[in-house]
Amino acid sequence: MGVNGSDWQIAYLGWSGFHLQRPAGPHIFIDPPKATIFPGNSAVIVFITHGHPEHLGGVMDLVAGDLETGNNSGHGVTIIASKTVCNYLEDRYRPDNVNFIAVSPGQQQALTAGIGFEVFQWRHMPLLPPGLWPAVRHILSMIRKFRAAARIIKMSLNGPKGPGRMLGYRVQLSSDVTIVIYGEGLHRRCSVDDVA
Repeated sequence: MGVNGSDWQIAYLGWSGFHLQRPAGPHIFIDPPKATIFPGNSAVIVFITHGHPEHLGGVMDLVAGDLETGNNSGHGVTIIASKTVCNYLEDRYRPDNVNFIAVSPGQQQALTAGIGFEVFQWRHMPLLPPGLWPAVRHILSMIRKFRAAARIIKMSLNGPKGPGRMLGYRVQLSSDVTIVIYGEGLHRRCSVDDVA
């Protein structure tokens, strides 16, 4: 699917993950889930909103693969995330060919190929939705999908101790294309004030 009539294409990867690309220039990934396939011959920029496992799985695979197999050498990998997430990935995997940019709310930065971004903070939705019956329905849904819930819990045990700040990004892809990223900021039953 094209982005706003531009030559940028966007693909949904599952969970909160997206892949943006155009014919030339870097590939941009947002919260790539586990099993994401990254290109081996182009620069990669990864935006991570926070350190929950469903948002970090693909980037953990990416940096581990870079270290263990060298399958990402030959092109640059830039990971943009909170200090907590960057420190966790650097300390655990020690990848050679990865540039980490630890960011905080209010920060603005230009990247390669005319791409720039600004960082903001948002509030994560609580585990249970507000109201007794919605909360009960959510718990019953998690029980019915126990295997998926157990996988997320297992991934959490392997991830950073705490998700770090909940970060969003206003990413300027070109002079006429801006995207706004904030994983789970538009969760169901999210309050209008939180979105504002």
